[in-house]
Amino acid sequence: MTSTSTTSRQVLSTMSTAAVAASVAVALSGCAQQTTSSQVSRAASASSSAGSTTPAASGTSTTSSATPSAGTDGAGSEQAGTPAPVDATTAGAPSSAAPDVAARSVAPSRAALPVYFLGRDGTQVREGGGAATPRLRLFREFVPAQRSGSTEQRAETAANVAMREAGSRGYLNVWGERTVTDVKVGAGAIDVTLDGPTRTVDDATARIGTASVVWTVTAATGKNLPVRFRSPDGRVLGTLPTSKTYSRSAGVAQTSELAAVWIDSPGAGAALKAGPVVATGQACAFEGSVSYSLTRAGKAVRSGHTTASIACPTRGTWRVDLGRLAAGSYQLQVWAPSPADGQRDLGRATRTFTVR
Repeated sequence: MTSTSTTSRQVLSTMSTAAVAASVAVALSGCAQQTTSSQVSRAASASSSAGSTTPAASGTSTTSSATPSAGTDGAGSEQAGTPAPVDATTAGAPSSAAPDVAARSVAPSRAALPVYFLGRDGTQVREGGGAATPRLRLFREFVPAQRSGSTEQRAETAANVAMREAGSRGYLNVWGERTVTDVKVGAGAIDVTLDGPTRTVDDATARIGTASVVWTVTAATGKNLPVRFRSPDGRVLGTLPTSKTYSRSAGVAQTSELAAVWIDSPGAGAALKAGPVVATGQACAFEGSVSYSLTRAGKAVRSGHTTASIACPTRGTWRVDLGRLAAGSYQLQVWAPSPADGQRDLGRATRTFTVR
């Protein structure tokens, strides 16, 4: 097996690998299905340069469903008052002269790597009348960069973290022992070289698993370009071929890949100083409605609702002041409530952090 680059090995040597089998179907988000005509009109007015991870014929330009976004660093940088890393693919508000919030080009941070992990979003879907299965979506996190390197080396490292470290971070590893050994940015595409055995998964899992790498390398390189995979057996994941190109998705199609809610800050496993804590993130929610609950040792601390900066199908930003928190371990859950009854949710994110 071809070895990963020196930069990737140095980063990955500090992390454990875990494989979690996943075989699930992927369906369009309920948020997209509930979108009002006025919201669709607003989204259509914003020009979008993103593509989709649906494969396109080789040599043609693709539109896929995968896109990076903005947020704060995984160590709770907002509380610390330090600048947050920027994955500008979803930063800012849409305008008639610019792509929408989920289609911006990325301004990579040297302090952290934007990584799109594959995980369950807390909802169930049924495929072909079968039993309900957990729905898979992409959750973006900023992972501290252990070593410096070129943009391409950082993208290689980020892709390997997305593939190999998902299980140890509470997400799903659908790639098995597969690794990225090289990333090259060209004028019209990003080339990603894979090595290791190709995992056999169903088509829906292969599609969203591939999307996790597409979103990660485009975010890490700051280039919204189609991605071409290279592999000894001509396959990317499952039966998806390397003869196709794969790109990020645009508009409503993003809801079939991106989780409805992200928590950007506090970061995963963050250790914060006692005092005021502010939670921030992104959501694609009906009428921008976002609910949250905070618990400590299983006991409710506070809960409530907030409104994202814009409603679905555009991703908006949200912010919640959690108040002054005493020392302890906390769990924050944030979700997009269903417009049908407000009791069910259309996807949720969970974050555990400590206050010292």
